[in-house]
Amino acid sequence: MLHFCAHTVRPHPLFHTWSEGLELWRALLRAVPHPQALCLMPDHIHLVADAVPRRRIGAVLSGWARRRAAPDGRLFRRVDPPTRITPSHVRRTLRYVHLNPCRAQLVDDPLAWPLSTHRDAIGLTAHRVGPRRNQRFHRYVASDEHVPRGSPMPIAPARPDLQDLLFAACALYRCTRSELGRQVHARGALLSAGRAAGHGPAALAAPLGVTDRTLRRTPARPDPRLALLAGDPRFRVIGSEPTTHAHMMEYSGPLPPSGGTQVMTW
Repeated sequence: MLHFCAHTVRPHPLFHTWSEGLELWRALLRAVPHPQALCLMPDHIHLVADAVPRRRIGAVLSGWARRRAAPDGRLFRRVDPPTRITPSHVRRTLRYVHLNPCRAQLVDDPLAWPLSTHRDAIGLTAHRVGPRRNQRFHRYVASDEHVPRGSPMPIAPARPDLQDLLFAACALYRCTRSELGRQVHARGALLSAGRAAGHGPAALAAPLGVTDRTLRRTPARPDPRLALLAGDPRFRVIGSEPTTHAHMMEYSGPLPPSGGTQVMTW
């Protein structure tokens, strides 16, 4: 197993919005479809995989550097070859990768960072990236001193409101609010959860940017995880605006306004 890491030249960030971050995330997954772990930080990338095709990853990073167009022409530092992980250090390395957002003080719970495979590892994403791991692994990651309150599993509220369901869908499907309406599975899960919470298709249509008729013709796809994530502030990040460092550290704060571009300040 190999551990690949690429850092940007300071102070250039990898991405400014969640939309950009998700685009880079998806590009890396096209290059390495089945990683053991992946985490995108504001200024670097961690990737753990059984094989690291450097040419394909290099093409992704080169294309991204051209897109970001750093003023001095450089975005990434010299990228070193991936490090080989011995069998006895695999679990520790996976933990290190998933704890990166907490150790950088971007969040204080590994479940709160959307561009990491930790949510995938414990089954809280619709399209899992990497292997499914057990609750013992989650407790092992959350036992770190940088996770001061621990990381309890989410608990479904009795009756989630519409905004909470939309935030939860963004987290579950790892997409922005504007992308939800274009994903049939996400629409179906929202339709099912919305009906259970007393929100009909008419209420959901406008936030999803689709017509009432389109939503009524969407097949319902019940997914209990959607109701499970609804109302949990750790899963509000992608669907919120603006998304700042301060907001991500203050889970108990007021719900930010929805819509628009999710701008991040690091």
